[in-house]
Amino acid sequence: MVEGPTAGPGGVEPNGGTPVAGDPPIVTDEIREFVTQLDALDKSVPTIAADKMAEYYAKRAGILEQIVQKLPADKQAGWAKLLIDSLANAAESGADGNPSHARLKQLKETFSAAPQNPLGPYAAFRLIGAENGLLIKKAVTGPQIQEAQEKNRAALESFVNAYPKSEDAGEAIMRLAMSYEFLGKTGEAKAKTWCEQLIKNYAGHHHAAKAAGILKRLDCEGKPLELAGTNLATGQPFTMQQLAGKAAIVYYWASWSDSLPADAKKLKELAAAYGSKGLEIVCVSLDDKADAAAQSIQKHGLPGVHLHAPGGIETSPFAASYGILVVTQIFEIGKDGKIAKRNGEMLTLEDDVKKLTQ
Repeated sequence: MVEGPTAGPGGVEPNGGTPVAGDPPIVTDEIREFVTQLDALDKSVPTIAADKMAEYYAKRAGILEQIVQKLPADKQAGWAKLLIDSLANAAESGADGNPSHARLKQLKETFSAAPQNPLGPYAAFRLIGAENGLLIKKAVTGPQIQEAQEKNRAALESFVNAYPKSEDAGEAIMRLAMSYEFLGKTGEAKAKTWCEQLIKNYAGHHHAAKAAGILKRLDCEGKPLELAGTNLATGQPFTMQQLAGKAAIVYYWASWSDSLPADAKKLKELAAAYGSKGLEIVCVSLDDKADAAAQSIQKHGLPGVHLHAPGGIETSPFAASYGILVVTQIFEIGKDGKIAKRNGEMLTLEDDVKKLTQ
């Protein structure tokens, strides 16, 4: 017996979730033929066009269906998870009402019929993600997008209430916190509530530190920015206290951000125009690898002090400290060292800098 393949390209499940958990699927003689077919299909992924991915995942699910049917119940779990993942990807990538969506709903009902079966919540969570993807694809107007988001929040809340001990409950809560924060001021109270629940009830979850960071960020204005690290260029330690008496723009970024070229140009202009008036730029890279950050700094000419720690936006201590969910994130710091604005925007940044450097 040998270990079977992963969940598909990249080995992760859809909608930004985590790799397939639990014991890896086992390859036995009765399914070896189908595993060979699965491996051959996966090797074709680099040549598959983006608009054909739904078809690829549907084919993958078809092979996995045969594998699951060939195995006794006590050996199905790992393969069933791979099946659910492929169906979710196919459902989300396909047209409205596609067969993979219908099959995923059917499996969710089947597995959920046994309350103690962990495949029930596993399928339910991925069905929520797939259905949200389908709704977002159909949404054209602002109200339609808002309706899709409301439906997703309702589905996630129902999931957490129904499966509080499932392996995906912590992820569902983090998605709820993110969704409510993205509503702006009207959603911040609920975002805080969900973060508090994640910290209290799921203290060991990998998102707990980020939830604590979100709470700190939402209440950070008027307080000193807590930021310290190693200067990527000099290797010397850096703290915000070194900028005492100066205003600062603290820019969280990543090399894969589409706005990076334009942002870098604007930051260079601000550094040139207001550096003599007491403005400092601090750029915090949320790239996973330091060399990727260094290459982007050089390519785009990002000014100022540069900080980096491994882990990317998911697990970097810089991302966790203030619960950074997206890039770019801009903090505006006054000459008193306190945070004047936690959600700075490039469009209005120069006007804000004028005030900060007066």
